[in-house]
Amino acid sequence: MTVAITILLLGRMTGIAQSHEQSFLKRYDLSTTVINPDTAPTDEIYSWWTESAKEDWSSYGNEPMDDGWLHRPEPLGFRGDNFQRFYIHFDTVYKVSPTVYQMKARSRCKDEICHIHGRILIDSVATFDECRAVDGVIQDVSECGAIYAHYEMEAFLGPTPVARLFGHSTYDYLVHNDNVYYDAMMIVADGYNNNQYTGKWVDLVMGDTLTCNWGDFRIPESNELDGGCGLFSPREDYYNFGWKPYIDIVRHGYVGDPLGMYYDFLYSIDEDWWKYETKPQGKAPKVEGHYGYAHAFKYDLKGAHLDVHETGTMDFHSDGTALDSARQVYTATMEDGCEVTFVFNYISPSRWRLEGEDFYFAGIKETFRMELMKTDTGKCDSVRAEKLAQEIIKVISGSCDYEYKFHLDTLTDQKLQWSFTYRDGHSDTWEFFRESSR
Repeated sequence: MTVAITILLLGRMTGIAQSHEQSFLKRYDLSTTVINPDTAPTDEIYSWWTESAKEDWSSYGNEPMDDGWLHRPEPLGFRGDNFQRFYIHFDTVYKVSPTVYQMKARSRCKDEICHIHGRILIDSVATFDECRAVDGVIQDVSECGAIYAHYEMEAFLGPTPVARLFGHSTYDYLVHNDNVYYDAMMIVADGYNNNQYTGKWVDLVMGDTLTCNWGDFRIPESNELDGGCGLFSPREDYYNFGWKPYIDIVRHGYVGDPLGMYYDFLYSIDEDWWKYETKPQGKAPKVEGHYGYAHAFKYDLKGAHLDVHETGTMDFHSDGTALDSARQVYTATMEDGCEVTFVFNYISPSRWRLEGEDFYFAGIKETFRMELMKTDTGKCDSVRAEKLAQEIIKVISGSCDYEYKFHLDTLTDQKLQWSFTYRDGHSDTWEFFRESSR
């Protein structure tokens, strides 16, 4: 009997909770007041944040709280194990049904800006028993709680999808005068955060799956990155992973009102980056295009010293693919001193990506071709020469799909230059000069 009553009561409570949840989701549009509030929280929306609240704030020795002081900066985010700074700006969010919201956004990681399209799907709504408000300061809040959702998004470079994003998100809300708002009641408290996203970035070009999290004021699961107590503060170890401005302001120290200065900094540091299609300055030349190049290098293989000279073209396409075509002339000096000259036709469909000053490049083995066109053996044994030629093709083919990390030395409207440092410490440089497009 007790069990039956318990089940009955739980069923009734669950029904009440579900009824409230359904009513809440049907009644309110969360798009521009919670998920992507354009100006919230502001004094205008938070008109119930009374003058007494401002007086109370000042009584603790803080600088006066001006109208408009409460507003929402761009989200903080990271991507990958090295906590590389990840930016995301929501352009539009609109309600499709009580539980489905369509969204468009732009993301940036280093200098790559993507357009993002996707959906946010509401899973549940939890109403808190008590709202986190100080009596006499925050008034007339009839309800507060958290909205739990999951999201499915795609990132595009031009018309090409380059990544898939998925994960879970949480939004704290409150209800005032029968309107729903982004919850900023504790915005001045240590560790305040809202609109938290935890998920993955699946690179459709390279096949990598990276952690990709972001949020307002704090980033979820960022303990190794975030060394701040009251406010977000990235650790020195991540200075060169996009966090330089944040660390520099901490190094410099706060002047005057530390909280006000910090928030002014948050609001201005990433201002309007999403308006540009390349670098935030909008002046960066693009890698894409048709280039010509000439290059020479040396190495030893199977008892022979090889001097290689190549001339060719490189086509970089906006979808992250490339075509490397070259005429390669190998001069092989055998152990007994005789020389052989080989002429190869080299064609390598490839893939590339640029991350800051790191240029990643790899051939595609399935479509790679290296054909021997001509051999001049001189006085050398032709059988040995043929074996060496096949060994050269084997070695190059076997390593063509390895992704090499080059350093981008120069990128102008006319020239691309990258370099590679070998394990023994010496460096090699490749220069590509832009030609008219095919």
